[in-house]
Amino acid sequence: MRPVIDARGLGIAASALIGLSVVLDGVSVWSDWHTHQVVDGYLNDIAGVTRADLLTADRITLVTSLVSLAIMIAAAVVFIVWLWRVRQNAEALSIGHHRHSRGWVVGSWFCPVVNFWFPFQVVSDIWKASKPANRSEPNLAALSGSARLDWWWKLYLAGNLVNWFASRIGREPTIESLRNAAIADTVSFALSTAAAVLVIQLIREINAWQAEPRPAISGGYAIA
Repeated sequence: MRPVIDARGLGIAASALIGLSVVLDGVSVWSDWHTHQVVDGYLNDIAGVTRADLLTADRITLVTSLVSLAIMIAAAVVFIVWLWRVRQNAEALSIGHHRHSRGWVVGSWFCPVVNFWFPFQVVSDIWKASKPANRSEPNLAALSGSARLDWWWKLYLAGNLVNWFASRIGREPTIESLRNAAIADTVSFALSTAAAVLVIQLIREINAWQAEPRPAISGGYAIA
């Protein structure tokens, strides 16, 4: 019987970093609206708005973007390390066949095109294999999945798509483009926040299942 690695510490760290990333995304959204307000005030000669305010707004945007990016990368790294650990555990706990080899636990997030669905399948199979009721089922793909997991992936993809759109429309520093970018970033933030809440719940669920004691084996049969 292969040992199960305690991944709860990594799960807690990943959840904390994901939560912090959401908070910093919110700060970045505030920064976008602040920049729009300052640029609007400067171009329309609103009293009290100076070029120095433009430079300050630009520095705030730069700092918040860099800090947000750093935390996002840290959260992604810790989450993938946690995912690798729980995949190992899932293989030890269940006889189920995963749709992708263990290397895809990492590679699925970075390989173009397939990163739209491979990561979801990787996490889905881990979730199914970790669930105590499924551990004797050989075909994970045929098992019912999780509505929470489905919604997490849909919201994650939607948030990233809107964020990409916001980065495109915000390239030209006009009042209208800055406003549209701020609106898009706000929508992306809402989607990403919802996705973060769901993935944190999934982390806790998988960790809890994998921490449950395994039934003893006698004569090839599990003793409940």
